[in-house]
Amino acid sequence: MARFSVGVDGWKGKWVAIQLQDGAFFSVQVHHSLDEIAKDREPQVIAVDVPIGLEDRGFRLADAAARQRIGERRSSVFNSPPAFALDPRWEDYGATNAESKRRYGSGISAQGFSLLKNIREADAVAQKDHRFHEVHPEVTFCVMNGGTPLKFTKKSWNGQAERIALLGKWGITIPSCLSEPGAGNIPPDDLLDAAAAAWSADRIARSEADAVPDSLQRTGRIWF
Repeated sequence: MARFSVGVDGWKGKWVAIQLQDGAFFSVQVHHSLDEIAKDREPQVIAVDVPIGLEDRGFRLADAAARQRIGERRSSVFNSPPAFALDPRWEDYGATNAESKRRYGSGISAQGFSLLKNIREADAVAQKDHRFHEVHPEVTFCVMNGGTPLKFTKKSWNGQAERIALLGKWGITIPSCLSEPGAGNIPPDDLLDAAAAAWSADRIARSEADAVPDSLQRTGRIWF
């Protein structure tokens, strides 16, 4: 029986999903929601580059552990908002930031706040579908690279070449021309992040993955 796993990255209010079959590239699709992806019951694991499992504190243990692991690429891991911000009424950055400072003595990063729509969507789907796991591409690429953080940023040519070579080393080759609807317009870094997420999803499906921090919980952890 074939093993299917999916890696997902957010892009312009949509979701880029790369599916692997037995660890090799199978397809890429653009979805309008995570619920659309969840309708496909074939994948054993779906790994998403978005925080799943916020905490009632000013910082999240998973984010701190991920930054420590990837060294010079640590700035790519934003601080996730605290759990109270999952409530949809927290729509204003200034008010939410002030509330976080009142509760915890620390504010919310603008980058983390900008992800709240995606975080709320991922939190809702993960509660009802246990195939969903959180990943972070930079952590995954570091693991793929034998624990050494990558040298270049994902937006640079050198960084993209670095990531393409690593994916190829692990048997994932993205076609040079994508024929699926809308796929040809996806930026390279979002494709590469989704492919890295898919690699981690396949490791989870094979029970070979690890996660930070150490915990028995499925959420509130970054898998790789």
